[in-house]
Amino acid sequence: MTAHRSKDRSRVIAIVLLALITLLALGLRLYRLDAQSLWYDEAFSAYLAAMSPAEITARTAADIQPPLYYYLLHGWIGWMGDDEIGLRSLSLLFGLLTVPLIYAVAVELFRSRLAGLLAALLLAVSPLHIWYGQEARMYTLLTFLGLLSGYLLLLLTGRELSRGKQAALWLAYALTGIAAIYTHYFAFFLLAFQGVYLLLAWWGRGFRPRSFLLGGAAAGLTILLAYLPWLPYVLNRYRQDVSYWPGRLKLGEILVDIALFFTGGESVSEQAGVPLALGYVLIFLLCLAALVQFTIHNSQFTRRNSQFPIPNSQFTNLPIPFLLLYLLLPPTLILALSYFTPKFNARYVMIAHPALLLILAGGMAALWQRRPGSLGNVLRGALSSLMLLFLLGVSAYATRNAYTDPAFARADFRGAVRYLRKHIGPNETVILVSGHMFPAFDYYAPDLERHLLPESQTLDTTQTLDYSIAGKLNEWLAGKDGVWLVLWQDEVVDPAGFLTAMLDDLAVEEPVDRTFAQVRLKHYRLPEGAVFAARPEIAHPADINFGNKLRLLGYTQTGERQVTMFWEAIQPLTEDYRVSIVLRDPLGQSWGQWDGRPTAYYYPTDRWKPGRVVFGRYDLDLMPGSPPGD
Repeated sequence: MTAHRSKDRSRVIAIVLLALITLLALGLRLYRLDAQSLWYDEAFSAYLAAMSPAEITARTAADIQPPLYYYLLHGWIGWMGDDEIGLRSLSLLFGLLTVPLIYAVAVELFRSRLAGLLAALLLAVSPLHIWYGQEARMYTLLTFLGLLSGYLLLLLTGRELSRGKQAALWLAYALTGIAAIYTHYFAFFLLAFQGVYLLLAWWGRGFRPRSFLLGGAAAGLTILLAYLPWLPYVLNRYRQDVSYWPGRLKLGEILVDIALFFTGGESVSEQAGVPLALGYVLIFLLCLAALVQFTIHNSQFTRRNSQFPIPNSQFTNLPIPFLLLYLLLPPTLILALSYFTPKFNARYVMIAHPALLLILAGGMAALWQRRPGSLGNVLRGALSSLMLLFLLGVSAYATRNAYTDPAFARADFRGAVRYLRKHIGPNETVILVSGHMFPAFDYYAPDLERHLLPESQTLDTTQTLDYSIAGKLNEWLAGKDGVWLVLWQDEVVDPAGFLTAMLDDLAVEEPVDRTFAQVRLKHYRLPEGAVFAARPEIAHPADINFGNKLRLLGYTQTGERQVTMFWEAIQPLTEDYRVSIVLRDPLGQSWGQWDGRPTAYYYPTDRWKPGRVVFGRYDLDLMPGSPPGD
């Protein structure tokens, strides 16, 4: 009777603590939810969610992401409104639901409510999950669905169930998997790790019963069949995606990015984050070692003398293989997919982050288990407490940065548009560079006239600006007193700076006395009758052929120490050429030199198109004592 009451009391305590942790997670995600502007990805979510379901389907079929999140957001904002809070609160909801879910997963894996509470706490205060719980994108939904499908699989592999319960759980697993792959195609990599684990669990059961494997195969086949209608769109878009430059991933840099991301989310600098990440790695290894040791010495995680024990089931899961597969296989597959098309962001591997938190929670809970020898218990408890304090301290530091440090602010389209509204003249217009940012601009300024350069609905790295934009400028700016440029990702579509160079030649730039995170404003007053030329005026024409690859068309001195050179690709180029520009006097003595790419850093020669004139501006560093001259 006393033991039964103790179990009931521990269950109640665990539920109360979990509720408090969930409330903490809610508070951290609600705080300053609308403090920052929507950035482009969020504005794109708002842009799609405002469409009808049929329009969402058609638009996402032309994009890389499937439509489920946008369907949900469409219905959500009909109830919550389409302001920043309304748009972001759907992500907050799924981020919040993940807190009790990870508790349930930890309890199922480790048979320890303490491990569950630690996992819930780590996720509640995780700067990564707080950040994406405040962003109107699908990442918290995907993380929730991935963890839910893993939990359902653990129930199936770790418990003795009737056929009816097995069938119900396999159906729930299939539906969750379908929802996940229609949220983001990276969900397939989660299903891959779960498939491998299912085979391991079946092997652990002595390859029986056969119905166990057949149920998994039926669920997997159901998921694949459900995705067949969408598969052609994904394959077609993947082949045609030009939203990033060609090349290969630099794996060393990417692994550092992932380590920093798992440590402090989006709000730690590399300088501060590397030492913190090293601490995380050390704690991870200690926790993993603790789990391995405890697994070796205990077939059940908490049979006796543990905090918040729960009854064991007949079958047990394999926590270490499950978690290592969860942590390592999806990121590995994502990196492999991205290696030759290096469009990668660390947030893509967020789906594996719960595994890290579960390993940390399970390891710390294992260290807390009471064993013979009081001194050992004290030392292990102290070590576990120190590790927890370090993890909570890192979370507090990174979360404070996210809330208050401008260095980690999202792109401030809201601030830029407010400034623009206050200062734009009645006969002035706006040009967006890159034009694909229009959902963000239109969200805050649907009534303002704007033009897109390039005129593309999605980012296209092959559509770089050149002198041919003169026709559009003459059309858009005819009779205008001025023009405002909103610049974001302009280094991708206008790396050489054609637009600003052409405006500098004819117009007068007015000062803009404010700056905005990641977004720049420029203001130009236009002279009456301004006409932009489709070819540059070159003060010193030339025709110098470099190996039938590049042609130098001439140069113009544009400053006391600056020269502008004009180039042309003769044929498609596959090499990233460099040039060396040397200033010599009539006697051949060198007085200054410049080395680098012929144009801007983000415009290597292998991106040039044959026959298009490009320019580069070079500031020569003159040697002391350089004589005067032209």
